[in-house]
Amino acid sequence: RRNGPDNNRNTINLLIFFTVSSLMGILLAITFLVFNIVYMRERVIKMSSPIINNIILLGAVLLYSYVPLQALMMGINDFSILDENHLIKFCSAKVQYWVFNIGFTTTFGALFAKTWRV
Repeated sequence: RRNGPDNNRNTINLLIFFTVSSLMGILLAITFLVFNIVYMRERVIKMSSPIINNIILLGAVLLYSYVPLQALMMGINDFSILDENHLIKFCSAKVQYWVFNIGFTTTFGALFAKTWRV
């Protein structure tokens, strides 16, 4: 395994790419959420269970937000000057995994409820 400037640059480029992709996913999910709320009274949207769709989208936003939190955590671990401050790293790691678990549970639970309903 190489540990040179090229490997570090590739890691940073991948971090930026996936963070930007995740932020675009968050914006897209929020756009769908707004669309779903605005047109909730329309027949087609009403037939698709808009409340459950909103819960799925909120879970998706939480899942998408895991990636920037992971990138921030990698930045804290790899490029941090404050190595003595372990409390920030510990709390950041806990928040990161809570966001992922709550997002997955919310999304999967709402999808399961929607499938159960049909």
